[in-house]
Amino acid sequence: MKENILSEFVAESHQFCINIGIKIDDIRQKYFEAKPVVSFWVDNKAITSVTFRSFKKGIKYSLVINEDFTELFKEKFGEASTPVGNKRHSNTWSTYDRSLFVKMVQTFVN
Repeated sequence: MKENILSEFVAESHQFCINIGIKIDDIRQKYFEAKPVVSFWVDNKAITSVTFRSFKKGIKYSLVINEDFTELFKEKFGEASTPVGNKRHSNTWSTYDRSLFVKMVQTFVN
């Protein structure tokens, strides 16, 4: 059952990427803990990867920006998300707002 839910989540997330103009290189990771998670490597000079995490309150959309573009991204969208683990800074922006995610992606896709 979890396998089916994960497969469906991966397919829907992949299709969403195609619809908004993200060129996927490959699946970076996919797994199912309490809810499904999928991350894709992106074929883009500014965006390294995108991740979709399903939570009770909705899907959390994240994108990792190449360091060369983080200042530009900060100017448009504010500070990055809190660094995780032993990192001192973050190149990841996350939101539950689907339209904001699309706007962030399209900054570098179009």
